[in-house]
Amino acid sequence: LRTHKELGMWLQLVLRASSIPGCDSVKVAGILELFRTQGIWKHALRLSSLMSSSLGAFAAEILENKTLNAAAEVADKVFLGFVDKDFKNQPAIILELSMALAAALYEKVQHLRNRYGTCEKLAELATQYFLQNDLFTSLHKLLQKAHGSFGISVCCSLDRDLVVLACRGQAMSLAFNEMHGVVLWGSEVSAQSVPFVKSGFKETLTRGNDQEAANMQNSRDMQHVCTHRHDLDENGGEVVE
Repeated sequence: LRTHKELGMWLQLVLRASSIPGCDSVKVAGILELFRTQGIWKHALRLSSLMSSSLGAFAAEILENKTLNAAAEVADKVFLGFVDKDFKNQPAIILELSMALAAALYEKVQHLRNRYGTCEKLAELATQYFLQNDLFTSLHKLLQKAHGSFGISVCCSLDRDLVVLACRGQAMSLAFNEMHGVVLWGSEVSAQSVPFVKSGFKETLTRGNDQEAANMQNSRDMQHVCTHRHDLDENGGEVVE
């Protein structure tokens, strides 16, 4: 187990942040930034360099940006030979990519060769993180190791059309109306029954037609509520994308 202070100091070094505030929400965001590595070799290699260390992640050497950039450039070139491959349920292709990456890192990045030997474990984890660590997987991994109760809503600039919700030991619900494309979520169940108004009401307000807007606002026909609700499993824990 690590204290908030220890985790904050470590994240500040790993993420090269100027400072990390003391609240736990910021540290959760920092861990997710570290774990969300899908499609980004530099981030995948950063995480794998920590996780593949025999000393453990907290005691592992933090690689310099120069080394990470050089390794990521090598990985990008290796991956060019695999971009047309179907990695889904194809462990042989994933292993081939991992071995090719290990050989290239060993040959072209001396610091990694000196620090990680054959680079096989480093490349194996980096390949796994590069292919699999999307936002959903990152939050799932966080909750697997975290202690305490959580109700979390996560979004990311890399996944702008995606929100991941999770809870454990704390209530979290989501509700939606498929016809109107509305999704609501929160820890208060009563918030899921809040009525919403059609876009036409907002357009009328924009046009400045006060009387028509007032009539629309008073019309029950313009109010809608979510038709379906899902309560996340707060006892066993659940992650929803």
